[in-house]
Amino acid sequence: MKIIAVEKQDLVALYQLENDLFGHHAYPGFFFRQAFDCWQNGLLIAKEDDQIAGYVLMAQSDEQNTHWILSLAVDSQHRGKGIARSLVENVIAKASLGSIVKLTVDPNNAPAYKLYTSLGFKVLEKEEDYFGDGEPRLVMALAR
Repeated sequence: MKIIAVEKQDLVALYQLENDLFGHHAYPGFFFRQAFDCWQNGLLIAKEDDQIAGYVLMAQSDEQNTHWILSLAVDSQHRGKGIARSLVENVIAKASLGSIVKLTVDPNNAPAYKLYTSLGFKVLEKEEDYFGDGEPRLVMALAR
C-alpha cells in the first residue's frame, strides 16, 4: 500500500469512492477537481495495485495555524489494514508544528472516533445539527 499525493487522473476514481461510501453526504465530483487545485498538498490517496483504497483531504483554514481534515474514506474491502491511520498520520505530518488540526466525526461512528482519539484528537464540542437536522457531529482537534 502506497500513500501518495493524488494525481489528476485519479480524480474520477476518487469521486466514485466518495459517492459509494457517503451517498447523499458525498462531495460532488467537481469538488475534487477544485480540491486538487486548491489543496493538492493535503489530498493524499492510498493505492494498492493501481486502485484507490482510500483518501484523506486536509485544508488550511482562515484561522491562523489551523487545518481541517475535511474527509477521510477507506473502501470497505480495505478496512482493518491500518489505511485510515496511515492516511491521517501522513496528512497530519504536513501540518506545521505549533498548528492545530481539526475535524468532525459522527458521534455514532465508533471506529472513526476510536482512531482519532488514539491519534491524540480531543473533543472540543458536539454540534447537534452540523450537517442539518438530526445530523450531529463531534468537533475534534489535535495540537501539533
